[in-house]
Amino acid sequence: MSNLSPEPVYMLRYIGNICALI
Repeated sequence: MSNLSPEPVYMLRYIGNICALI
């Protein structure tokens, strides 16, 4: 549960940061 939570969450946050930069 803890391994599957930070993985997708981190990816989504990373993508959102890139989109916000552009």
